Amino acid sequence: MTARVASSAKERPILFSSPMIRAILAGQKSMTRRVFKPGRRCLDLNHEDDQAQALEMCPYGKPGDKLWVRETWASAYGNGSWGTLFAADWAYVQGKRKHEKGPHFCASYDDRVQRDLVKWRPSIFMPRWASRITLEITDMRAEQLQDISEEDALAEGIEGPFDVGYRAFRIPDDSKPRYSSAVAAFESLWDSINGERPGCAWRDNPWVWVISFKRVQP
Repeated sequence: MTARVASSAKERPILFSSPMIRAILAGQKSMTRRVFKPGRRCLDLNHEDDQAQALEMCPYGKPGDKLWVRETWASAYGNGSWGTLFAADWAYVQGKRKHEKGPHFCASYDDRVQRDLVKWRPSIFMPRWASRITLEITDMRAEQLQDISEEDALAEGIEGPFDVGYRAFRIPDDSKPRYSSAVAAFESLWDSINGERPGCAWRDNPWVWVISFKRVQP
């Protein structure tokens, strides 16, 4: 079920890991799943009316709204001014805003910098002005995790199929394809991120927000 387009678009933050950032930048990822927070599973989401109510409660917004991406980052000094350095791909954006020096900043960044000197800041602490990726929500629904299709698993960033004597798939950043289906690869990816969270592992089959998006080019 597709939620109606928001009449007044809003912006909200969303966190992604470095492998997922790279998949978004490469155009391989256009969908994400986020587990319902405790207490959200209070409706019969198999019922169309309750599904619509659930979409109204989604903390990530509605189709037409924007998501600005938080990722691991650092402030860096290079070419005579402060800029922002991104851990996912070591991209450097100069002069996004005047930075204040502090203990969490690396002293300088240029082609000669020692990368182990960079003092990264967790994605949760990225402010809006430092974000380089903005996504627009194109569709949203609620479903149980194990209902994911092969097509959706590919939209989540799973790569393939590859011919290795048989059809095989791989998760982002994996060295080789090792899964017989995109869904099997996604299951492994999901548990690597959420497997230790109570009630959130693949075997728990939690209810999730399914968020489709497109990248908004600056």
